[in-house]
Amino acid sequence: MYILYRLVYNTFIQYLQEERTRLDHCDDVVTRSVNSLKIISEEELNLVLYRHWNLYDSIFNSSYTSSKLRLWTIQGQKKLHELFADMGLPLVQCKQKFTSMSVQFKAGLKEHFVQSSKKFGVTSLTYPSFSATFGYRHKLSAADFVFSLLALLEKQDIESSAGFMGALDALSRTNFEVIYSGLELAIHQGVPDVKMFENPLALRRLGRQLMETWIVVTRKTRAQKVPYVISAPLS
Repeated sequence: MYILYRLVYNTFIQYLQEERTRLDHCDDVVTRSVNSLKIISEEELNLVLYRHWNLYDSIFNSSYTSSKLRLWTIQGQKKLHELFADMGLPLVQCKQKFTSMSVQFKAGLKEHFVQSSKKFGVTSLTYPSFSATFGYRHKLSAADFVFSLLALLEKQDIESSAGFMGALDALSRTNFEVIYSGLELAIHQGVPDVKMFENPLALRRLGRQLMETWIVVTRKTRAQKVPYVISAPLS
């Protein structure tokens, strides 16, 4: 299933990359302002919201790295520390907010991650994606937008229609405060709360992560074809 998903994704991403290139050529004839939108095609680290969080928690809460390294075990957590050591990243740097990390450790971070992670069986740490830059202040990846919009849709203390309108407002390039509020919500969703799983989107993500973990633990290809049923109580 994972291989099929990647094949479908790669097909669509190729089309979107060609479309981005076409639109970029069209914009060449127009003088860009300082606050103009620019979309870049690049390889993205498969780590949840790491630019807005810290590397340590991002790796723990990313389903791919969590399952591959078995971070729910003591041995898995030791592997994570060994990974940081192999990259030359001090633990204190990994546990502070990414924007506060020293420039020398952020330089070439993606390349160092890919090279070192392969030694620990994490072989698909990047995937082709896009990032958007707005002038010189804001840079957001496609995954950042997805997690922000999902968090706004799943917000517990408002009606679903209000959550939808909030997510819709976030799509405007001028509403950065809404996007960043969604990112903060997404980060805080890492705190265990069974009530959150009343939302179908959150429950689906939990089920997907549990299935990926089960596949890694059992090491059986048949596990990918077996249906997985998960439920949560309604308040």
